[in-house]
Amino acid sequence: MGIAGFSGHIAAGVHLKQIAVNQAESRLEKGQAQIAQQLEEKSKELVTKAREYADSQYKKEEERFGQVLAWAVRGELIRNNLDQIDQYLTELVKTRDTERVVLISDEGKLLVSTDKKLESEEAASLYPQDVRLAAVTSLSNRT
Repeated sequence: MGIAGFSGHIAAGVHLKQIAVNQAESRLEKGQAQIAQQLEEKSKELVTKAREYADSQYKKEEERFGQVLAWAVRGELIRNNLDQIDQYLTELVKTRDTERVVLISDEGKLLVSTDKKLESEEAASLYPQDVRLAAVTSLSNRT
């Protein structure tokens, strides 16, 4: 075998080696892409679970706050102290995402409202019956 034949075998060997390297790189890239996709899916799953947990905790805190506020308002109602209730509700309106707070009696009378224009209104004209008759503290997004 001459130099030409030997160099042909070397060229073929180098070419085969390059093909093997390319295939290995391709498998590596596919593996990396698959791992990246799995990580992204896992990350989305974890973010979703974290949001669900945070939402559930926020809801529990809202319920606790509502219960404490209801106790405070009930105590002032027993003493017929509507001015103190008005002060509580006025402070509540200053918090973020709270536009208006009203207190409606069991008879459907509007007792206290942070929107003073509504104090002369009938509760029936402002809120549907299911809201007025709610036996629990309710938060309503009315626009």
